[in-house]
Amino acid sequence: MWAMLGVVAIEDLRRAIQQLGEREGMTAARLEDSPLYDLMANIPPGWSPADRAAALGRLIIELVNGISSINLRSAARVALNLQESGSTGRSARIRWSAFANSEGANERTARNWWYEAALTLSRIIPERIHEVNAAGDWPKYRVHGVSGQARESLPPYRFARIDSCFWFEGRVGSRSVTNRRVVALEDGVDRILAVGRYYADPRPGTAQIVPQMNCELGKIREGRGMTAVELRLPEPLGRGQETFISYEIQYHSDQDCEPVVNHEVTAASVGLYVVRVQFDPDQIPESVWFFSARTDVEALLEPAAAEVDRLVNVSQLGYVDHRFHDCEYGVSYGLAWAWPQARPDSVPDRVKAGLNGGRE
Repeated sequence: MWAMLGVVAIEDLRRAIQQLGEREGMTAARLEDSPLYDLMANIPPGWSPADRAAALGRLIIELVNGISSINLRSAARVALNLQESGSTGRSARIRWSAFANSEGANERTARNWWYEAALTLSRIIPERIHEVNAAGDWPKYRVHGVSGQARESLPPYRFARIDSCFWFEGRVGSRSVTNRRVVALEDGVDRILAVGRYYADPRPGTAQIVPQMNCELGKIREGRGMTAVELRLPEPLGRGQETFISYEIQYHSDQDCEPVVNHEVTAASVGLYVVRVQFDPDQIPESVWFFSARTDVEALLEPAAAEVDRLVNVSQLGYVDHRFHDCEYGVSYGLAWAWPQARPDSVPDRVKAGLNGGRE
């Protein structure tokens, strides 16, 4: 079998598989650059590189889901940023922290599970590719209309519209409210994933998600400054059906907010995302800009002179908003800003009072 595939060392494949789990996880671009992609043969005529990458991704997901060890299977899902993991997001560091916390393990142990899972996959993926090559079975792995991750790694729903509103007291985030129009892409959709983060405060529980309309809490996972929850719908949706939900995120921290609010697309897509921010009128940023980015650095970099059209106006009362259309999976959309150089001397008394009353 190895003679037919070409001699690729197990250790090289293990490293290549682990690279698929870096940063935002397994994407079409990473798959196309992987030596696993070069092992594919007997590809039907007319397939694009994206078609091949999506098929390879689907095969990998199939094998990940077949790993017998729960710890190794879960770690692989987290690393590759598969929706089933419950610990999704473009930051591998945040995913690992949330996963380790949910499993009651330290992060090093969780990453060791991923190492062992990648070693297992480095043996079984080439074997399966050889079988599919020989049988000419790649068409059954083809995923139509997906240019990023393989279809199975995306949730079975999209959002027609998301409206998010954020409020500040001083430079401290106090709460946000998010409204979503959920559209099912297949029968049986009965829950969605919601994630709340307060980047400036790594303590678990700083972002508390509270259902407001037409949903209830399901499984909850907490990590460093982050909470991921399943929001259960009142009844399963059929393919093409849609419904409305609303939830609030309460931020329990006295730390200045990192200068960014955003939505990272973890659904198949978002038709329209509207972000609104009400800053404290006594603490209005010097400048605010919108971004669509795959990394934190891209989001936080203030626009250059040639990108002044990315700057947005803030009202005298501290209100600002922006709209994003046709948002893609794996991309983060939002607003970032630069605070004035002079900082407030202390946390506002009303924030301290809220913290003292709201935390044990």
